[in-house]
Amino acid sequence: MVFTSRPPDFLKMHLTVEGDDPLPPPRPDPVIGVVVFPTHRGERAEAILDGEGRWRCPKLPVLDRVLNILFEPKRVGQGGKAFGKEALERVAEWLKGRVVAEREEGGDNPGD
Repeated sequence: MVFTSRPPDFLKMHLTVEGDDPLPPPRPDPVIGVVVFPTHRGERAEAILDGEGRWRCPKLPVLDRVLNILFEPKRVGQGGKAFGKEALERVAEWLKGRVVAEREEGGDNPGD
């Protein structure tokens, strides 16, 4: 068996679109808001609500499905609140955390 220090050429595949230009990196989804909460170990974690109304929790991915089932944002919240604002507040209360960033009406991502 012969070992080489270079990987085989078939491992160097690149996606292209009509020509030799590589595809641009995927654009991150807009973020409606972020809830920061302590984990069971006291570490800081974030629950992120994206522009499509989907929750993700990078530190505790097991929460993704639970948050998406229990706290799916409604297009128009109670009292005419903006999309996702009510869900952010409910998740913050449920996780004993706080909303640290939210998108303003017609604005870009929080923190931009």
